[in-house]
Amino acid sequence: NNNNNNAKVREVVSQWDDHCLISRWMCNFFDYVNRFYVRRGSLATLEQVCTAAFKAAIFDPIHRKLTSTLMALILADRESVAMQHDRRTMPLLVQGGGAAAAGLL
Repeated sequence: NNNNNNAKVREVVSQWDDHCLISRWMCNFFDYVNRFYVRRGSLATLEQVCTAAFKAAIFDPIHRKLTSTLMALILADRESVAMQHDRRTMPLLVQGGGAAAAGLL
């Protein structure tokens, strides 16, 4: 069960890393649009739109299950059960809004 939970967490973290990379590329590619048209039109920046899209498409549907899985992994780690967890998970929760929604912050 712990191995299955670890695999799920690794997959979500991998998707978050891919999202961050693609968002950076898009922000660099559309930098001119972000600097001029977005400011003048009082629109959301491309980074904000990308994060909102990730949150709506991937994070929101699974954030409760992901949070409970992470809590189970943390409890298992505290009980000294052998576990390898990914330290990149916390930025996903914080930037994705899951930590605040789950009451972790």
